[in-house]
Amino acid sequence: MADKKISILKLHKELENASLPVISVRSSGEPIADYSRELTDSERSIAEDIIARHEPEDITFNEQMYISDEYKKYLESMYKYMEMQ
Repeated sequence: MADKKISILKLHKELENASLPVISVRSSGEPIADYSRELTDSERSIAEDIIARHEPEDITFNEQMYISDEYKKYLESMYKYMEMQ
């Protein structure tokens, strides 16, 4: 299968907006999402549908900046959490 172009931050937000327990999204050819727990069959179906329908081109610069800011806050909170361990 050909590589699928994705916006990692946007796809992360789309999965998160579907109430999926996504913790990261990456791409090494095909989009790969990591979750905080095993997905149910229903959740897996939803995730697969979101990934298949993902359109990276329709995100505006302002939306990308908002998502980037939200992701930065998330990363900062994770770093603080890891420091406490």
